[in-house]
Amino acid sequence: MKSILIYGDSLTYGKVPNLAERYDRVMNFVGVLENEIGSEYRVIDEGLRARMLYGENEFFPERNGLTQFGPILGSHLPVELVCIFLGTNDCNQKSDKSEEEIYQALNGYKEKVVAWCENLSIKKIPKILLITPPVVRGDQVLLQETMSYIFGSNAEEKSKKLKEIYKNFCNKENCLFFDASEVCETADGEGVHLDKENNILLGEALANKIKEYL
Repeated sequence: MKSILIYGDSLTYGKVPNLAERYDRVMNFVGVLENEIGSEYRVIDEGLRARMLYGENEFFPERNGLTQFGPILGSHLPVELVCIFLGTNDCNQKSDKSEEEIYQALNGYKEKVVAWCENLSIKKIPKILLITPPVVRGDQVLLQETMSYIFGSNAEEKSKKLKEIYKNFCNKENCLFFDASEVCETADGEGVHLDKENNILLGEALANKIKEYL
């Protein structure tokens, strides 16, 4: 059986909007994806709430996604595809990253994939799929006290910029690209996470895209 690694944050974790709860895996997009992709593939979900693309999250400790990535990847190799599904938390009020900084962080993931495969004598280097997260909805963020405190009104503008940065990186660095905002929308009343319907939409669309790639 071949493996697909989804490396992400609370969206991959399966955080229920407006509640301190987690979806059952079959209801999260990861479970939907695994069901749709077929029995030949196993989908590994590595989702940590509040994980950053890179750097520490000033609202939550030990969330540097780039620092954590290597050992986590190594524990699952070999894999066919590595999906990096991060960026939402880098849009919080205390994070202000340039296009170049984000580009270099993405390059850091690519370098770690190669380095860890070489370190563990994995001959086939997996392809990398960068997934732009769904847009943070600023008007909905302001309706929820915690989300408003963490993200504020500027998060939507920051999150919209990620698409072109990720897409440009993929075009230049021979990685695969998928924009989640084209198929799903964050939840009413908090604007960051996905309700059940949008988890299904994302899982099905991602499965179709991965089938094309693989």
